[in-house]
Amino acid sequence: YKAIYGADQEPDEDVAPNSDQLACLESLFKGNRIPYVDFSVFGPHASRTDRIKFFKGRVQNPDGSWVMIEIRGPPNFETWMQCWSVFETACIMIKVLDLGTLKSYAARISKLHKEYGEEFWANLYQLDVRARGEHLGKIRLKQLRAHKRAVLNGHVSTYDESRPWQHAYDQLLHPSENHFWDKEFRHPVLNMKIDNRIRQVDAFLGG
Repeated sequence: YKAIYGADQEPDEDVAPNSDQLACLESLFKGNRIPYVDFSVFGPHASRTDRIKFFKGRVQNPDGSWVMIEIRGPPNFETWMQCWSVFETACIMIKVLDLGTLKSYAARISKLHKEYGEEFWANLYQLDVRARGEHLGKIRLKQLRAHKRAVLNGHVSTYDESRPWQHAYDQLLHPSENHFWDKEFRHPVLNMKIDNRIRQVDAFLGG
């Protein structure tokens, strides 16, 4: 942390992880497991705010219908950003992800939130969970296989096996992954907007 921000700098208490959070995250990285942390419990002042966070939001069923459910997680973008800031600081302190990549991911979520608004926060948070908790692992596996094939065939590979999750996060933010962001968020939200508009028209026409 000091190597990035300065020798005399310490993280503010609002973004500083406690020893348990650091140990948990470091264990995930060292165990080569997907570095996903649940923001319903992982966040600032963990010893003071260890209650599980919930909020209500609309989600889409497999049949395309929408239903209101209770979701584990930060209830709004502001709270998510507070949790992410603790995760960011922890990653810097244990030297596992680049600051630029961490900032870029937060900026991606922030941009989508500004574009679609708080109305679709539940959908955006589900996207975040799937990105960090599922898709990231698929990307890592795909990259590792491609790296091993390249080495086996005598080709040059820039993949660093000591930093698999850095490579995975970089790929997650690459334009070639836009299909994932569209499928998991933009397209469902567009469908929801269309459904809402149809209901408004039906109500206006007395349908």
